[in-house]
Amino acid sequence: MDKSATSIAIILGVITIAFAGVYFYTERNSTLVDPQINKQTVLNQTRDYISNTSALNRIKLDYSFFEDQRLLSLQSFSTPIADSPIGRPNPFADVPGREQISNF
Repeated sequence: MDKSATSIAIILGVITIAFAGVYFYTERNSTLVDPQINKQTVLNQTRDYISNTSALNRIKLDYSFFEDQRLLSLQSFSTPIADSPIGRPNPFADVPGREQISNF
């Protein structure tokens, strides 16, 4: 890299670190758990979750739709995908017939 690109990279790195520092400094007082939540609120939410889960577990699904002869008699008009070679044995090897370009 030339001198100006190096200087720009250093300046951008310092600015990024400064923004990260300000962000973490302002967020250090925030907590992940709300201190206002008490034990009774948690118990109520747990009771609601358990009742909803048990209601969902009582639901029985009828799969007889998938055994209907009208559904089973449908024909597929899809086109089969032809097999084609995938990749190269060594993807990092030079490609024959291409000019070698080096950025270093």
